[in-house]
Amino acid sequence: MEATVLATFGAVALVRTDATTWWPLAAMAPFIAIELAYDARSRSRRLVPELAGAVGVGGAVALVALAGGASSSIATAAWLLLAARALTSIPTVRDQVAGLHGRPRDRRRILLFDGMALATAGVAVVVTRSALLGAATIVAVIAVQHLLEFWPAPRAAILGARQSMLGGVLVIAAAIGLGIG
Repeated sequence: MEATVLATFGAVALVRTDATTWWPLAAMAPFIAIELAYDARSRSRRLVPELAGAVGVGGAVALVALAGGASSSIATAAWLLLAARALTSIPTVRDQVAGLHGRPRDRRRILLFDGMALATAGVAVVVTRSALLGAATIVAVIAVQHLLEFWPAPRAAILGARQSMLGGVLVIAAAIGLGIG
C-alpha cells in the first residue's frame, strides 16, 4: 500500500515538474545504494553506511529547493551544507559513544572528518556566496563539538539531543543565508 502511494505521488511530481529538477535523484542514488548494500548485510551501523545514508538522504533538500523554484546553485549548496554537517557530526558522536563504552577514541579521525566538513562547506560557498552563513555555522558546529570535549560525555540520548539542536541551528542559518524556506 505504501509503495503504491509513494509511486503515485512520485508519478504526479514527475509529470508536474521540469526534468531539470530531478538531477538530485541521480546524485543521491550512489550514496543510498552504499547504505542499502551495508544494510542488506546487517552492517548499517558502521561509519561508511551512516555517512552515505545521511549524505544521500540529505539530497532531498536539493529536490525540495528545486521544486520550490530555487536555482541549481542554491539547491546544490543546501545539500553540500547538510553533507558537511554529517561529515563532522556523525564521526564525532560515534567517537563520543565509543568513549562512553570504554573503547578507544581516535581524535585524529575526528580532525580528518572536520577538515572534510570544512572543505565541503567551502565548496558550497564557491557554488554560491549565499552559502556563507551556512558555512560559518559549520565552523561554529565544529567549534562547539570541540569545546564540549572539555567535559565528560553525557549519555547517548543527551549527545543526540545536542546534535539535533546543532543541526537545527544549521538548517535555520543555511535557509536564511540561501534565501529558501
